[in-house]
Amino acid sequence: MISDIKVVIDSIVKIFSESDEEIFAKSFENLRENLDSESVDVLYALKSHFGGAGTFNDLVLHKNGQMLKSENDELDDLKHKLYDLLTEEIGNVKQSGARHPQGFDGR
Repeated sequence: MISDIKVVIDSIVKIFSESDEEIFAKSFENLRENLDSESVDVLYALKSHFGGAGTFNDLVLHKNGQMLKSENDELDDLKHKLYDLLTEEIGNVKQSGARHPQGFDGR
């Protein structure tokens, strides 16, 4: 499952990089790099990108003042895929009894 998450993150980073969203690209690259060594914390950190105003979930890609329709459509599909994979993997972590970051319930 972690390998599936990495594949989706790689696709997201590629879209971010091509759309000049370097801050988001770097953030997701860093999380992906730490996924093997700190997987529980990274799973929750990734999931936290989906909550609240101004987060990854609200991002609409633009370049040179133009909304990027196909890139936004692809990113939307990848967001849903990543969210579903994270939800499933966090559920597996909870079932295994592994700890999760204090104050984060994984929803």
